[in-house]
Amino acid sequence: MKRVLILGLMPAFCFAASPLKAQEPPTVEQLQRQVTDLQEQLKKSQEENQRILQLLQTLQKQVGELQQAQAAAKPPTSPAAANPSGTEPSVDDIFKELGGKPTAPAAPIQAGTPATAQPQTADEIAKAVGQSEGSQLPWFRALNNPSFGAVVDVLANASDEDKAGDRRNRIDLRELEFLAYGSVDPFAHASALISGANGVEVEEGVVTLTALPGTLQLRGGKFFADVSRLNKTHTHDLPFIEQPLTMQNFLGRPDSLGERARWLAEPQFNAEGAELSWVAPTPFYWRLQLSVYNEFSDRSPGSFWDQYLGRPGYQTSYRGLDDFTYHFGTRTFFELSPNQSLRLFANVLVDAPSTDARRITESGGFSYLWYPLDGGLYKGFEWTAEVFANQERFLGCIPEQDSWGIYSYVNRRLGRRFEVGLLGEWSTFRFDDGAEAWHVGTWLSYYFSERHRVRLGIDRFGDQQWLNSISSHTGLPAGEGDYWLFSLQWNVVVGSHEHTYE
Repeated sequence: MKRVLILGLMPAFCFAASPLKAQEPPTVEQLQRQVTDLQEQLKKSQEENQRILQLLQTLQKQVGELQQAQAAAKPPTSPAAANPSGTEPSVDDIFKELGGKPTAPAAPIQAGTPATAQPQTADEIAKAVGQSEGSQLPWFRALNNPSFGAVVDVLANASDEDKAGDRRNRIDLRELEFLAYGSVDPFAHASALISGANGVEVEEGVVTLTALPGTLQLRGGKFFADVSRLNKTHTHDLPFIEQPLTMQNFLGRPDSLGERARWLAEPQFNAEGAELSWVAPTPFYWRLQLSVYNEFSDRSPGSFWDQYLGRPGYQTSYRGLDDFTYHFGTRTFFELSPNQSLRLFANVLVDAPSTDARRITESGGFSYLWYPLDGGLYKGFEWTAEVFANQERFLGCIPEQDSWGIYSYVNRRLGRRFEVGLLGEWSTFRFDDGAEAWHVGTWLSYYFSERHRVRLGIDRFGDQQWLNSISSHTGLPAGEGDYWLFSLQWNVVVGSHEHTYE
């Protein structure tokens, strides 16, 4: 059976193999016919490409003619075309160039709008974002709609101090700030700050010129003077709860005699005057500053008698150039690495230089900052130290008093929520160089958010018994013996709130 099957399949295999054996190579005529066919196909492709190229050229010519027609029907589209004389175009020319003022508000862009729809003009966009219809420069920030903000700062404290004053062992609304600021024009910025914690008071009102030639900048009005590392910083923005005693001693202003004579009316130098600063063209940041202030806090001759000698004084009916306070300051910045930097600063204040009540105050220090790039604003470290020296004469018959002090603090941001720090300071008293005070403190801050913070502080104050009669009428605490102070600060920011600290 197998032999029959094999014999039956053999003719089939032979039949299938026979064409392979019989196949012959193509003839010359066949190859020539194939070449001819390929040449005809190539010719047809070239003719088709030529036709497409001619069509493309025709379309390009039509587009060019349409563009020329549109350009002839519209005003010039560049300042050079609008001003052939080469003069600088005015603001009105620029607005005409952008399409002029519309007669009706622009309709919102809807899905499926044809591509030929006309674009919105600058005035239409300005109206769409809520700017004033009459604004000539609507793109400047807050031109007709300044930014507003408020700060609420509540402080509670408890102390074992003997004869504690009326600001101890209580809960106080320490600060209530209302701030408005915005751009005036391309050349100036203005801000106003009203404090309402202890009665309505204008705390700051300042105009800053930012477009002066040669990297100059001028600000004038009423403000916290830029005369130390922390004097510009508002109390609620300090890295700790209260200003260092050393800073209060040399820059603060005591109250006049009365129920609160032993407390500072202002723990910082809040000045009325003008500050001119210049950034030098050096490879590193270096800023120089010259300032003129009406008076250095309590150094007004008219208020001297009442504040320090306990009796009303005479008010002078005139002022001379010697009655101003003059200031020179410098600060520089070095980048040690992408994560580290060093700031150096120095200041000299000369008050009433040619009078019997003249005063000179010098200060200088450094700030080392470490903020890793991968930590953003939630990880960092700061170490700051500042030294003060003061030479002061109250009357021509009183010897000049020399005093000095130092404070230093470290502050560590641990993450998004927590921050810890430590402060230490020592100072001799301005009005009595035989009296001194020291203070150490620590704090822990918790951030609910960037606008909501609570801070717990624990402070230890040394004996602050000032040695003469003038000392008993100053703003620094004058308790008997060392004491502890426990504080809780609650700070909330509402709305826009901007301060330019360095």
